[in-house]
Amino acid sequence: MVIWSPLILVYDVGFQLSFLATLGIVYIYAPLAEKFNISRDFLELKSIVLITFSAQMAVAGIIIYQFGAFSPYSLAVNFIILPLIPVIMLAGFIMIVLSSISMILAQPFAIGVWALLHFEIEIIKFFSQIPYVNINIENVSAAWLALYYIFIAGIIVYLQKPRRLYSEK
Repeated sequence: MVIWSPLILVYDVGFQLSFLATLGIVYIYAPLAEKFNISRDFLELKSIVLITFSAQMAVAGIIIYQFGAFSPYSLAVNFIILPLIPVIMLAGFIMIVLSSISMILAQPFAIGVWALLHFEIEIIKFFSQIPYVNINIENVSAAWLALYYIFIAGIIVYLQKPRRLYSEK
């Protein structure tokens, strides 16, 4: 996408958020998952929390810079919604494939995708009604944004460096 349209990096906030969330999941989640030993994770709840936290850390700077606000409830909303995303994507894919064969075959999947997306929207609406849902942080400078991502890069470097169980003498 960047090769086709390089300005997407500067002018498309949605692309920036998606890109940074993916980087957060790739570079922050894995070391945290290892540190918190989530291999024996009941219902994958720890995984969901860590994935959400990793993505939120990565996108918080852009959200604050671009929108002048941050919602502390966003972690809770993402925790509720995240398990639905793979189901919605799979059902949507099946719906698209089946629609090329028969709209009647695709109809149940379309209804399921609609219901799940409607549920997501209702969750978001519910949380948006809570008082103090956003913390306004106005007049954030580009310098602050740069410092935030330097800090995040430092955390990533720290998390990536190998750990020694015993010091060598």
